[in-house]
Amino acid sequence: MKLLPIVLFLFSCIHSSRGFKEVHYSIPKGNKVLFIHLSNFGISDSYSEAKEINLLILDELEQSGFQVVLGDLVTEESLSSIGDSDHLEVFQNKLKEFTPSEKPRIQIWLEQAEKIGASDLVLLRHSANLEFKSKSLRMFWIRISKKEIIRLDWPFDLKEPLPFREKLLEFQGGK
Repeated sequence: MKLLPIVLFLFSCIHSSRGFKEVHYSIPKGNKVLFIHLSNFGISDSYSEAKEINLLILDELEQSGFQVVLGDLVTEESLSSIGDSDHLEVFQNKLKEFTPSEKPRIQIWLEQAEKIGASDLVLLRHSANLEFKSKSLRMFWIRISKKEIIRLDWPFDLKEPLPFREKLLEFQGGK
């Protein structure tokens, strides 16, 4: 009876190893990029699918040599660095300092990028074309030092999540 779980485990390993894929690439040493997803996951029916697409794109960016920092982690990190002080008090003070109408979102993201030393800011937005049942992505690649925004639009394809990888490599001087 004790052998049954071991046999099942071995069978599952053997069975799943057929789909095994191994990818080798260098540890990212290129430009540091702040990645912000603009998808409204709170009301999305395809939350997990959008997150999976984000992860595929993050993998592609890292395989291209970019050091990717998630925007969610930057804000969580700044909140966790508060320490033992009263979080409610800190939050109230931040609200007093800032009202949303005073500062554009892009300025907030640029400040976050500057705070972590990122040379680029990437904004990714998902959109679904219900008429054609397809998904398209829009990426705003902001090159902070050059003060320029490059907009990239493409239909999402699982086989090639980031079809313009060569273009991105130009942003960091090639690979």
